[in-house]
Amino acid sequence: MQFEFSPEFEQSVASLPLAVRKKIPKTLKFFQQNFWHPSLHTEKLEGRMFVGKPIWSIRIDRTYRISFSIFKERESIFLINVSKHYE
Repeated sequence: MQFEFSPEFEQSVASLPLAVRKKIPKTLKFFQQNFWHPSLHTEKLEGRMFVGKPIWSIRIDRTYRISFSIFKERESIFLINVSKHYE
């Protein structure tokens, strides 16, 4: 599957500390190789929806996570934003 990026995702990445931004490519590489890679802690966010699709998250590190939705019909992963884990 390919990645699509929301404007909010791009804005949230731009506002991150440089050390966190540097971790994103490695996180996305693991994600492409294995949706359930142990370091990602992939989880469905209960009760959260994006355009009628469930929202999931993966960890960048212990503090930050990437929220996304899956669009099987477009064969894509839509990256919604980056936020602190408990926001």
